[in-house]
This record gives sequence, structure tokens and C-alpha cells, in this order.
Amino acid sequence: MASWIDKTENFFQGLKRLSPETKYELGNALLIAGICSIFLLSSYPGIWISMLIVGGLIKRRFRWVKKQRRDLGFNLNKLKKGVLSDEQIVRFARIKGGVITPAELALETSLTVEEAEERLMKLHSKGFNEIKVSDKGFVVYDFHHVLPSLNDKINAKKLDLL
Repeated sequence: MASWIDKTENFFQGLKRLSPETKYELGNALLIAGICSIFLLSSYPGIWISMLIVGGLIKRRFRWVKKQRRDLGFNLNKLKKGVLSDEQIVRFARIKGGVITPAELALETSLTVEEAEERLMKLHSKGFNEIKVSDKGFVVYDFHHVLPSLNDKINAKKLDLL
């Protein structure tokens, strides 16, 4: 059985893996909890004072990190144009069920619809997808032949190399 020291160490290791935005929100939560505990636990000032101090420190530290990232031009919700690789596009297609449109790719990245269509056409020329037209006339790119289903993986035949 793990000691309380091991449990505490594991807890703080988990906190280190959180994103700065999550830590910032954790600071907000501690501040709110500290303010609420003033009214609920007024006879235990050490609890709410420590919550306010810790929450304020966390919030202050990661407000600065968030501001620095914004000042450097990071948009955490979108991928940068230069960084977007073919692998990322295929992963995005897998998330979307193996079929995507240029508009969907453009919405999730910093690419324009034309650039997204161009990138998907390049992948088509490499054999990564098939181009299909929906009933409503939308051009969709189907990645199913490069993304095997779970059933395909389960029913795969044994390969004898020797």
C-alpha cells in the first residue's frame, strides 16, 4: 500500500502534466472555493486563507503564461499552416470517421478552404484518400482504405515470413 508521501508525490506529478490553461482554471476554482469557504467554514480561517493564497498564486502565475502565449501569436485551437503535416490531416480524418470535407479541415486549422482542398488533393495524388460526391453535391475525401476498421484488424490473417 502506498504511503501518503507517495500519494502526494503522484498528485503533484499529475499537476505538472496539466496545460497552463488548466492550471489557470484550477487557480480560479481554488479562489472561488476559498471565497465560498469564508462563509461556510468561518470558524476555520486557516483553510479559507490558504485556499485564497494558493488560488491567487496559481492564477497569477498562469495568467502570465497565458498572456505570453497570446503575445507570441499562439492560437491553441488551431494548427499553424507551416506545421500541418499529412499525418495530422490523416489523424483528423480518423477523428471525423474517415471522411472529411475541405471546409471541415479549414475550420479546424489555419488553412483556408482553398488551401485545405489543395492539401487533400495532394493526399489523393499520393493515394491516401478517395474523392467522392455526396447526395447534396459536397466533395468529400474518404480515407477508409488507409484507415482499417477494428473488424479488419481483428480478421487479419497471420503472415508467415519464414
